[in-house]
Amino acid sequence: MEGGIETKQDGTQFEDALRRLHALEKKLAGQVQEDITELRQQWVQPRVDRVTNNTFKLYQVRENLKQSKMLYVEEDQLLGEFSKVKQVLITNSMDEETFEAAKQTCLVLGGKLGDVRNRQLMCYSDSRDL
Repeated sequence: MEGGIETKQDGTQFEDALRRLHALEKKLAGQVQEDITELRQQWVQPRVDRVTNNTFKLYQVRENLKQSKMLYVEEDQLLGEFSKVKQVLITNSMDEETFEAAKQTCLVLGGKLGDVRNRQLMCYSDSRDL
């Protein structure tokens, strides 16, 4: 970590969320299929409710997976932009104009990165709640 900005992703939370969501998706998909089979044999309200709830939860898990992947890619792209700014600063001399341009770029990228990381934390929290 240089200058307060991490230029590498910490995939631990992402991997943990993905592992949890994939396991839950597999479990729910199996349960929904089993419930649908049982439901066809005997239509009872509690079973209908269970199938409905599990199907909705499966939808939520899949949406959360999609969101997690999208945020991970977005974070990676922003970190790549930070690396480009860093390389420009290393290779070029530092005059006032270069400094101001780099500063503004870093402020914009930092704001976007902070937003992405906040959305990741919310997404990971949502995955635990599922």
